[in-house]
Amino acid sequence: MASGPVAFASTQENTNYARLCRLLVDVGCTVLRDIFDSIHPPANLHGVLSSRKVRPTLQSLQRKSILNPSQWGKLFPAVASTVSSANFDVTLLMVLLRSICGLSPPVSTGSWNKLPPDSDSSTEANIVRIKWYRNDVYGHATKASADNATFNLLWQKISIAILALKPGYETIISRLKTECMDPVAEAHYKKLLSDWKKDDDILKEMLERTHGELGGIKENQERANLELGEIKENQERTHIELGEMKENQERANIELKEVKEMVKQLQPCERSTKESLKDERGEGKPEYPEKTSQCRAGNQQTQPTFDAGSGNRTQNKSTQVNLPGRKLLEREESFEARPEYCTMAPKEKQME
Repeated sequence: MASGPVAFASTQENTNYARLCRLLVDVGCTVLRDIFDSIHPPANLHGVLSSRKVRPTLQSLQRKSILNPSQWGKLFPAVASTVSSANFDVTLLMVLLRSICGLSPPVSTGSWNKLPPDSDSSTEANIVRIKWYRNDVYGHATKASADNATFNLLWQKISIAILALKPGYETIISRLKTECMDPVAEAHYKKLLSDWKKDDDILKEMLERTHGELGGIKENQERANLELGEIKENQERTHIELGEMKENQERANIELKEVKEMVKQLQPCERSTKESLKDERGEGKPEYPEKTSQCRAGNQQTQPTFDAGSGNRTQNKSTQVNLPGRKLLEREESFEARPEYCTMAPKEKQME
């Protein structure tokens, strides 16, 4: 008997959970699709997705595995004109709203992953709220149940966010809150919410990985900028040193030119000094030119001659010149006039 009420309570709580899943998956997804269609009208959607502005962004998301092959096929079907937002699941709509619709994270938080304050009523803030409340609902997925108090609180929060994004859904929201659901429908909406959460977790992981790679790239870029800054400083320092070397070289050239000018000016003085020194030393000229010529003349005038009768040499005194070598000549004459010298000459002749 005790097990009956527990089973009944569990069924009611399971229904509450299934209704929250339906509100998020059905109405929440429809509202997000309406916002997307208002930004990119369905009539020209294939042209927008294939444009040079949008397609590179989608290709980047595909390379990063943020868009899986199934989602890519929905964006670019075999027949381009058949693309429709009606085929986009709630995860794909969230990705497109963030990446190609010109929306930015809420100003109040600066993040797509933080619950905005109640004062922020922007479109971006309410989009974040729908995803945030989805997580709150999925927090009860283990038991797939929600008691009445939790059900009513979450229903109110989700409804406010949906109506803020797209007024006019009040009647539908009220009907779904009390509409009966068979077990098959409950299981269907529970699975849809679970798939949404799993896809969103994969997306979050890919985004975090991408952010990590971008952070690494940013660090490398900053390191490269620092290295470039150091190279630039070294280059500037080198330029300064080269400038100083150039100035020193120019200064040395000026000083060398001045020295050459000084040497050029001193050369005439040097030649004059050398000539003066030669004149003083008498290099290349007789030391006593007048005396030498007089001696030569005196020698010629005082040459000794032989007397034919006596055989003695006699001095030619026809010319008397007062020369410096006169005394020497007189001494020679007196020596030759001695008898010893006179008698020596015949003996030498006899010996011969």
